[in-house]
Amino acid sequence: MAYGHLELQRRSYPAEYEQARGLTDQLRGYNQGRLDCLKNVLATEADGFMDPEGDPELAQERIMLEPNFPNPFNGNTNIEYLLSATAHARLAVYDVRGREIKVLVDASQGPGVHSAAWDGTGRNSTPMASGVYFYRLTVGGETLMGRMILAR
Repeated sequence: MAYGHLELQRRSYPAEYEQARGLTDQLRGYNQGRLDCLKNVLATEADGFMDPEGDPELAQERIMLEPNFPNPFNGNTNIEYLLSATAHARLAVYDVRGREIKVLVDASQGPGVHSAAWDGTGRNSTPMASGVYFYRLTVGGETLMGRMILAR
């Protein structure tokens, strides 16, 4: 009877594996589609984004922040963002109390899609505890935020 139970698990494993693999492929395709969309938006205007009223002055300030992936994460997570023009970008991680944990990016960057990785550590490379953390992207006068979960 124990042998039959093991056979049952062995037979069901490929179906579960294929289902998980299919979900992984769908997610990978979804994220690639979002990245392609961001690249297409950037390519629509050589001078920057155009707002609905067609004012290129407002267009130069446009930024986009993607959700981190994976989320929740254990180890590393990636944060992607898009700049429409060359600008100084600052991307930092904060805890739930609002304390700055680590600065990931603090530099002038050109237009395009950029990515930063967070390894779940603080400034001194000390591992942070499991919990909710926030990341904030500031470009010019515009600020965008996201939430991520570190699960150790």
